[in-house]
Order: sequence, then structure tokens, then C-alpha cells
Amino acid sequence: MNPASIVLIGSAFAVIGSLVAAFGVYLGSAQDAKYSQHLLASLTGGDSHPLITATLHDGSFFVSVAGKYPLHEVHGQIFDVFDLREKQAKDVNRLSPIPRAQIFEIGTLSSAYGSNLTNRATGQQISIRDYNPRNSYRFMVHLYTRHHTFNFRLALEPRGQNKGGWHQAWQVFRDSEQVPMKQSIPNDFPMNADGEVDFCVFR
Repeated sequence: MNPASIVLIGSAFAVIGSLVAAFGVYLGSAQDAKYSQHLLASLTGGDSHPLITATLHDGSFFVSVAGKYPLHEVHGQIFDVFDLREKQAKDVNRLSPIPRAQIFEIGTLSSAYGSNLTNRATGQQISIRDYNPRNSYRFMVHLYTRHHTFNFRLALEPRGQNKGGWHQAWQVFRDSEQVPMKQSIPNDFPMNADGEVDFCVFR
């Protein structure tokens, strides 16, 4: 083998070695970036959001996390939207007291478990039974976490005499976003004249 061939082969191996080394650095950087994103999401909650449902047996409210990352320092308040609207319809004085919200504190929520909403002042579980009896309900839940705020809208309609429980539709908004982060609306949920669920929010 002549010297030129040896030099050529050596150069080729050097180039291949450089490419392998560069690829290794790229993979390492990509893995580091992915791990950093994972750590950040673990702190902020990533794309997780709270999920609130009314339980079938007693009408209490159960909150859990939809998503793989936990939500930290969760606390908030729940309003009966119908009660708010009725109060404002009867009293045009905007300075008059509004129906009091029920305040709750939870702490950290993860996808591994959930928690019933409990009134901070009384220590009792918050339930539909705490509100004026209705054929349907609309609730607004403001939840605050360490890094985000969530506006959760919950609509409940009866399932029928023989079925019991509630049809439940919900939307959740994060921070100041105008479009729902997620929503769930059953196909047979009652709609308004515009073909939408009326969450009775103030627009």
C-alpha cells in the first residue's frame, strides 16, 4: 500500500471519528435539553390541568390532575354561577355583596391521586347539597397554583330518573388564555340555541 493510500484511509477514519464524536455530543445535548424540560415541567405542571367532577353517590366535588406532571400549592374558590346571576339580576348595585364563594386548599396534586374539595373554614366536603336545589347546575372554580391560574367551568344536567347522577361538561382555561386548554362535552349534553353548552359565564 502506497503512502498516499495510507494517508487517505487515515483521513477517512479521522472524519468518521469526528462525525461519531459530534453525533455523540448532539445526542448528549438533546438528552440534556429533554431532561431540563422534564425538570421544568415537574415544577410548573407542564401541560397538566386540574379536573373537577361531581361524584355520583353524594354530589361532592372531586379534583384530580389530567396530565403526567403534578400541580403544586393548589388552592382556590368555587362559585355557584346561577346564584351569582340571580343576585345580579335582582340587585343592580354592583357594590352589593355577591354570594360568598367556598374556599379550599389542597396542596400538591399529582396524577397518582385526587382529593375532595373541602371548605377551608368548616373542614366539610363541598357538595352540590350545599347549594340551592336545582334541575341543573353551573359552577365556576378558580384554582391557583405555584406557577399558573386555572379557570374551570363545570356544567351539570340530570341524567334522567332511572339513571341518576349527572351529565357533566367542562372547560378549563389557563392563565389569561381565551381558548380552552381542554374541554369535555358529551354528545348528548343539552345545548343552547347556538348549539353550544351554556356555561353561564359573564362575557
